[in-house]
Amino acid sequence: MSSSSQYTANTNAVQDSKNKASNERQQQHPTPFHAACDALGKFWQQHIAPKLHSPIHIHPHIQAQHVHQIKSPPLTITSLTTDQSPAPPSTLPPPPPQFQPTSREELGRATWVLLHTLAAQLPDTPTRQQRRDVRTLIDVLTRIYPCGDCATHWKHIVKEAPPTVDSRRDFEQWLCRAHNAVNRSLNKPVYNCNAVGLRWNALDCDEDQEIGCALAGRGGDMKRR
Repeated sequence: MSSSSQYTANTNAVQDSKNKASNERQQQHPTPFHAACDALGKFWQQHIAPKLHSPIHIHPHIQAQHVHQIKSPPLTITSLTTDQSPAPPSTLPPPPPQFQPTSREELGRATWVLLHTLAAQLPDTPTRQQRRDVRTLIDVLTRIYPCGDCATHWKHIVKEAPPTVDSRRDFEQWLCRAHNAVNRSLNKPVYNCNAVGLRWNALDCDEDQEIGCALAGRGGDMKRR
């Protein structure tokens, strides 16, 4: 064996001897760190580990009294989702409004506006067809007016004083008197029939639309008021 190899072998033997001596000293005189680790391991094996493998026993009285507290919550779709943010507000359209039926007062006001506007738009001398149409309209209202009591009262008024339609003024005056007869039955104020043109007038139309909203035979006479 060469001198170099002999030197290396001697060096390794000396190092092994030193390591063995160091391990023996640690076992005989352990450091504080090693002592703490050994104590923690013994405590775990003696006190903690046995309890992890033993079943948990609950007193029957306690189990019956608190069984509802340990029940699992019901499974819901929300519990399965990872996003717990609040749900967005509903995007459904609001329900439609509850429409109220038309009252007698609303129906009456609308009917009077129609009749007085028609009277204001008649020509000074209506044609035979226009006179016939006006009488027919007044007569039809005695049968098909939506308010039954009102239709019956209107029928009595028309029977006692049939409409006069020989001219625009004649029909305006007759309609004003018929309107006052209805108002008196309802304890409402009456109108001054001499100033009927101040209360009701013809349909408000632009010059370009004059022909479209004028009655046949009326022509440029619509500008009289």
